[in-house]
Amino acid sequence: MKNVLLGAAVGLVSLMAYLPNARADQSMGCQSAEVIKSQADIGSAKHGGRALRLDGPDAAKFLDYLNNRIGDPTDYKGDSLIIGLYPDLGYVLIGFIVNGCADQNNLVKLDADNFMRAYHAARGVSV
Repeated sequence: MKNVLLGAAVGLVSLMAYLPNARADQSMGCQSAEVIKSQADIGSAKHGGRALRLDGPDAAKFLDYLNNRIGDPTDYKGDSLIIGLYPDLGYVLIGFIVNGCADQNNLVKLDADNFMRAYHAARGVSV
């Protein structure tokens, strides 16, 4: 009887651990660029920064610089980029929008100098 109760308890705990994760995966769905940008606006403002969005050719030039000039060769892809500037923390976070949805598996953390180099390559202007 003790083994049955112990087995039932372990099964219940395992099920309870699984259910919140399943609900979280279902609720995440497709996060739009606008939603991610507004979240980046709020988060970066708390740390003395702001959020930017790069689309089209500017995003392609930024990614080209990031992929070919910063660190090891990478293969980051996206239609748009959401960039959160966090000066109080000393870094910049880059999020990728692919086919209108945020790619929640990729996020790149850059120092300010590397970000500025990539941004200048993309836009030719300072932030």
